[in-house]
Amino acid sequence: MKNNKIAEIKEKLADIEHQRWADWQEYMFDCAMIKSGDDNLNIRTFAWKTERVEGWNRQIETDYADLSEEEKQSDRNQVDRYWPLIEKLLTEQSEQIWKEAMECVEKTRVHCIGNHGCNIGMCLSSTARDMFRREAIENMKSAQQLHDNEKGV
Repeated sequence: MKNNKIAEIKEKLADIEHQRWADWQEYMFDCAMIKSGDDNLNIRTFAWKTERVEGWNRQIETDYADLSEEEKQSDRNQVDRYWPLIEKLLTEQSEQIWKEAMECVEKTRVHCIGNHGCNIGMCLSSTARDMFRREAIENMKSAQQLHDNEKGV
């Protein structure tokens, strides 16, 4: 993948990450109570209910597999923010691989017919095309099923 494409993807992911972080910060502030503050010094002290802090600590110490279904769904919802970009990237990569494979098959076909007078290239071209198509379709179906399962579709 070209460096400028990688940089573009990283910028899009950073944008999504910033929004995710901003949403989390807003949630944290909504949960907090201002305990004390001094506007002259631009200082505020926040406090959270003990049960919230204990819950967050429990989640920090818990592996994803051991989270409740509700907690897992919350994490899945965050992944959904990234999913369209990942899906687009996978599709672009599949199309590029397909294009390169077909170029290779065509070069082989031209070489066989031009140098050997045989027709093996036609068989290779047809077989490879079918194989790559099936693989690309299966990959996209798997990605879509994963996405649908996580969305509960």
